[in-house]
Order: sequence, then structure tokens, then C-alpha cells
Amino acid sequence: MLILIVGPSGVGKDTLMNGAQERLGGNPRYRFVRRIITRPGDLGEEAHDSATEQEFEARRQGGEFALIWRAHGLHYAIPTDIALDLAQGRAVVANVSRAVVAEAARVLAPGGCLVIVDLAGHSRTDVMGRLAHRWPGFTDAAMQDLLRAPGLLPGRPISVPGPLAVRLWPATLPAAAATDAAHDAARETLPELVSEDA
Repeated sequence: MLILIVGPSGVGKDTLMNGAQERLGGNPRYRFVRRIITRPGDLGEEAHDSATEQEFEARRQGGEFALIWRAHGLHYAIPTDIALDLAQGRAVVANVSRAVVAEAARVLAPGGCLVIVDLAGHSRTDVMGRLAHRWPGFTDAAMQDLLRAPGLLPGRPISVPGPLAVRLWPATLPAAAATDAAHDAARETLPELVSEDA
């Protein structure tokens, strides 16, 4: 299962990831991916692997990245070795841009499950004011369109209440008789990552 945490800078993706990592306490069923970023390792709160622009491009050309995007003048990537974790049945958790959601479908094997984690749609002006991006969260319809575009089959979204509601959208890459089992597996795994008081 590939679990992608999306949303604009400052919305709390790192906090969510760190909290889930603490809660799972080294459970080998989960891998929390360190991103490769073209910024020094001592900048920012996120633990990441640093690369210069030249190193990043060389690694990209060498096929070392599964997902790549650009934001805030920097290059970001998720390493290709997540494919091994997914093949071994681990849940891979990564902080990504919503721009790579469709691209993430190609990382999955047939029957594989993708889960997008983002804010639920809201109208909280205090939050939208703090996030200069004015990101109100995906609507269910917008997310279903985003997931269907690369051929994924969306499942029923899951709401996680809290100060700001978080929404989990599972989807599977079609395979004969595999999608129902993958959706069921997603619904069993996700409560371990978040709780109602998160």
C-alpha cells in the first residue's frame, strides 16, 4: 500500500508523519520515506536526503527516483526502492505534492492500493489565511476525478475528525478480483496511522 500525504506547506504534513512514526514505533510493516531534496540537510524541520542540482539530475537520469516534482524552487523525489517495500507488502508512507498523485499510479502493481491523505474540504478562513495557498482541501468529487484519471478505482473515503478534519481516499489499480481485498486491507491498516484525537 502506498500512502501519500499531500497538502500545501505549513498545513502539518510533517507533524502528521512524525506522529504516525512515533505511534507505530518501528513496526516493520511500515516504511516512512525520506525525500531527496535539492537543499542542504540542515535546513528545514524535515529529515531528508540532500542533493545538489547536478547530483539530483544524475540520479534522475540513472533511474533512481519513482516520483519527482518541483516546488518552491527546489527539486523533490521519492526513491525507486519503494517498489521493493510495496512488493513485500509493506505500507509505504510519503509526503508528496498533489501534482504527482496521478504519476503515483504507475508505481503500483496490479491490485495495489494507493491512499491519499489530505485536509477534508472546509471553509475555515483562519486556516486559509494562515496558508497563503488558500488550500481548502480536496472535495470527494475532485479527488475521485484525480484518482480515476490514471485508471485507479476509488474506494469509499474515510474521515478522521480533529481540529481540522483529515480525509483518506483509498484507490486500487485494477486487477482481477483484487480490488475489494485491497480496499478492505486499506481500511484495516489506516486506523493504525491516525486516531480520532490526532
